[in-house]
Amino acid sequence: MISGAGDNSIKIFDLETKKQVHHFVEAQEEPMASKIVVSKNGKWIVCACEDNSVKLFDIETKQQVNHILDAHPEKIHAIAISPDNKYFVSGSQDRSIQIFETQNDKEAANSINYAHDSIE
Repeated sequence: MISGAGDNSIKIFDLETKKQVHHFVEAQEEPMASKIVVSKNGKWIVCACEDNSVKLFDIETKQQVNHILDAHPEKIHAIAISPDNKYFVSGSQDRSIQIFETQNDKEAANSINYAHDSIE
């Protein structure tokens, strides 16, 4: 199980032992994670932060591998990882979806803009 906490950390727990197995520590001045998602293959954690940035963590190496500053100009309401684990996406109040690649540092492979209400 993965959780985000008010102390700007992301924690991984083993559900069988009910013990914490890893703690991704963020600097205190870092914005808190507001949304967290885990890839189906268990390799990636993606989090959307209160400053509208998106972070990608590698669960195996226990490292942050990407931090997209200003992923959106407005609040991020949704994040997801593609079924093939190659992409992660964020949807925002700014009526856009940003698409990123998990395997490299490329930001927004594509951007999709919507004329409808914000994405929630």
